[in-house]
Amino acid sequence: MPEDQRPTLSQDQFHLISDWWYFGLLNLVKTRGFKNQAAWMARRLGVSVETVREAWQRLFRLGYLEQNGTRVVRKHPSLKTTDKVMDLSIRKSHLTDLELIEKAIFDAPYELRDNTSCFFVIDKKDIPRAREMIRLFQSQFLNELGKESGEEVYKMSIALFPITQVTGEQ
Repeated sequence: MPEDQRPTLSQDQFHLISDWWYFGLLNLVKTRGFKNQAAWMARRLGVSVETVREAWQRLFRLGYLEQNGTRVVRKHPSLKTTDKVMDLSIRKSHLTDLELIEKAIFDAPYELRDNTSCFFVIDKKDIPRAREMIRLFQSQFLNELGKESGEEVYKMSIALFPITQVTGEQ
């Protein structure tokens, strides 16, 4: 598997960008028809104008967005967080994912979303391999379907978690 060359966010940076709308804004600038207007961005993301203004300023201040003539562009095409860190901001982000998924189930037409799950039996020793396979799928998915410019911003969450109470037994 090729080494992931995306810049890694530090924990401090991720604390500043732990709310989903930051990544939403970073991707919204890549949509066709993007308008550099707080009200338009707020309407597209379903958040307040004040939230957009604060996030917009922070993204410029941190250097994740920059002005290129009349266009706003992302400095880095994609970003990632660190793995194996039990950081509160990462936990918050995952909990927010659940809220966004719930909202989409009720608000987004079936044709524009997909929710699927499966139950299976696995040995705990195979979890690192499962994580590796999920990351590989995510990279392949983004390489094939991720666009430099498109119509909408999507977020994909893949969750792998035990349903049984985890024991120390093997």
